[in-house]
Amino acid sequence: MSMLFVLSPAMLIPREGADDDGLPPELPPGAPPTPGKDPVFTQDDVNKIVGHRQKTLRTQYESLEKNYQSLLEKTNLTENERSELQSHLEQVQTQLRTKEQQIAVDSKRASEAHQRELKGAIEDRDRYQTLFTRSTVERAIVDAATKHEAFNPTQFVSLIGDKVRVLDELDTDGNKTGRMIPVVEIDEKDAETGLYVKVRKSPEELIASMKEDIPTWGNLFKSNVARGIGEGRGAGAQGRLDPAKVSDAEYFANRDLYQKQLGIRKRRSI
Repeated sequence: MSMLFVLSPAMLIPREGADDDGLPPELPPGAPPTPGKDPVFTQDDVNKIVGHRQKTLRTQYESLEKNYQSLLEKTNLTENERSELQSHLEQVQTQLRTKEQQIAVDSKRASEAHQRELKGAIEDRDRYQTLFTRSTVERAIVDAATKHEAFNPTQFVSLIGDKVRVLDELDTDGNKTGRMIPVVEIDEKDAETGLYVKVRKSPEELIASMKEDIPTWGNLFKSNVARGIGEGRGAGAQGRLDPAKVSDAEYFANRDLYQKQLGIRKRRSI
């Protein structure tokens, strides 16, 4: 078990007939004491005595500072021991600082404390903003996918989640309404100009367009699965086709649509 010795600032005990620093009073040069009378000091004598006392105290505090710093360099200290030593070191260093230096130290500490509080507030704000954005985006995607009868609505979160942003809602004049909504910004070809322009779509609009893109995304929606797979909603040839599971009657009734899905082109007459 390690033992911790705390060093305290030395205290000087004056003895009878001595100054505050424990030393006999200094007499002016060439002025021997008069028997039966108290010595008389000039202002210069007093200044020398005070200066000597301050120098002695400063030397003692500097020695204590070095001792505490040396103890703090040890690696086998417990957290409580290190905290206690650091507290004593701060007290000693406070005694060594001038008034101006102490003001500067206090100002720096206050600034650092403010920065820590500000950083914590910013981190809290960002965390809650991230939670709000994530929950808003995921809810909008799952609701839209469910509405359009996706087999697995949560699958669309991984498919398009990184493309959805929560942005300010704009009115017809382009002004902010004060509401935040999930949107997707994509480049879409303008039908009139043929140029690609950036447009905003809601998750529901994006998923609806995916549902219409049968070759790419059609198998993700229930209504796009052909009757031949057993998931259809009628005798029509809607969605992808499994020819092995289509009856002859269904095939001939919907031959043109089936051939289109299978990419079969009609033979050109010669």
